Amino acid sequence: MRRFPITLLLVLLATLLLFGQPAPVAAEEAGPAAEEPGILGVAWESAAPQGLNALLAGGAYAGGPAYDSGWIRLDRDASRTLTHNLGGSTDDYVVVMDYKANDSNGVNQRYYGGADFGTKPAPGANAEDRVGAYWRSLTTSTVTVYRRPEDIYADFVRIRIWVD
Repeated sequence: MRRFPITLLLVLLATLLLFGQPAPVAAEEAGPAAEEPGILGVAWESAAPQGLNALLAGGAYAGGPAYDSGWIRLDRDASRTLTHNLGGSTDDYVVVMDYKANDSNGVNQRYYGGADFGTKPAPGANAEDRVGAYWRSLTTSTVTVYRRPEDIYADFVRIRIWVD
């Protein structure tokens, strides 16, 4: 009987030692100098790739997309090739795809690229469901979108392309 209070005391002591102290800090990033308010720890002009600098400075995203498919209906287990005819190099394209569902999911990107649920489906899905949608086969004139067989999130898709 005397063993229980000692065990309880040891458990309480271990809990206090583990959770009662702040986590150790191995290194901490310095804050900005007084004359540099704003972003911490990144010198954008020197650290960012040129394409990212262009985006931040009003490059590819400035003025809206060069191509906008608008919302298009996409049936389950179907692909659709969209013609944009932008030309140039696809390396300079920034492609954004959004979904729109007819239910409370609304505009979304749930399971962007696709997901196979296997035996542990998400709420509202069944075991072995294949959901989501993705774009593929980007060329200087077309892009193909595909909706997976049991998808419930991408009743409509919208492709927008900016050229950097």
